[in-house]
Amino acid sequence: MKIIPSRAVGEALLKLGLTEAQMFPRDAEVALLARAGVVDFGRRFAAWLWRSGMETYAAERWDCDEYAGAAHLFAKLDHALWRTEEAGLAFGEVWYIGETGGHAVNFAAHQNDNNELEICLYEPQVQWSDDGKAQVSMCAVPLSQVSRWLFASW
Repeated sequence: MKIIPSRAVGEALLKLGLTEAQMFPRDAEVALLARAGVVDFGRRFAAWLWRSGMETYAAERWDCDEYAGAAHLFAKLDHALWRTEEAGLAFGEVWYIGETGGHAVNFAAHQNDNNELEICLYEPQVQWSDDGKAQVSMCAVPLSQVSRWLFASW
């Protein structure tokens, strides 16, 4: 995994419209995830939700902010257990106002094909197919859906 300063993630978020006052980095350096790595993480997170019986949405008790917080913690635990880099992870939680009101999701920072830092939003509320398989994708939340950012933490 490539290690970058956490401020680089902050600069990418600034370009999306967040302010410095809305950003809460937790580590000086972070490891970038590949897109495939985020999808792989999403599958493991979905499996954990299923095994723990937490796959079903429940208004206020287990809704978007709990899903986003759980995915953020799961990613950090996964990184701490299986990686050797002395850095945090470029995966976090972001809240925003959209067309239907407030929403909490996760974001991952990674390098795109042009070697530029890119921020993608990940919806941690897993959609399940009729055969019980998790539908996991990266950049599932279009940035155009955001009308106002509230905060980001990574």
